[in-house]
Amino acid sequence: MQMEFDLAETSETEQTETTGVQSDLGSSSASADEGVPWLEMDPTEFRASLKHVRKLARSKERAEAVISFADGQVAIAFPGLEVRSDAEGVWPGEARVSAGFIQGLARRLTATRAESGPAKFHVEGETLFFGTYSTPCVWQGAGGRSIHLPADAPFLMQLRLSWSHTEEEIERSGLTPVVEAATERMTKLVARACRSTASASRRTEPSTS
Repeated sequence: MQMEFDLAETSETEQTETTGVQSDLGSSSASADEGVPWLEMDPTEFRASLKHVRKLARSKERAEAVISFADGQVAIAFPGLEVRSDAEGVWPGEARVSAGFIQGLARRLTATRAESGPAKFHVEGETLFFGTYSTPCVWQGAGGRSIHLPADAPFLMQLRLSWSHTEEEIERSGLTPVVEAATERMTKLVARACRSTASASRRTEPSTS
């Protein structure tokens, strides 16, 4: 069963020169020889898999998506959801990107039925490209995503991640923004409780004549 989870909405993705992106991916062998991670998916199947991402609930919570490749399939994983599509290419690790970028890409691709050629990802330096769209990314070794957070993870479960996992494990699983948001919320709750306690104490202090 597909599950929904909360994602932060990010800024509009930047466009790059179409000719530059396509020239890097024009030949599979050329991309592999140059050491550029790349994946090519059937546009119809890939668009269908992204429908689940497009329907994700929105909130102020933040997350990252982890893109991996194994057994002839590309997997895009979020907290509580993973979508897959057949693919081919050279992708020896994982790319972490803003979940908002993938969600925005899903809306664009599923909003049109026109075929625009093969769907292609590739990474150059610290940037992930998909056609004319690009976004900052972090490249990491395969198997970096080790924490699987449920879609409906309660606040305390999110907060406890920092107690039961290392910072590196959290970061490589794309959950640093989630933990930061939970910690910020806890700080505000503690500050509010302290103010309420101080106010109650002042009201109960005996007056002096």
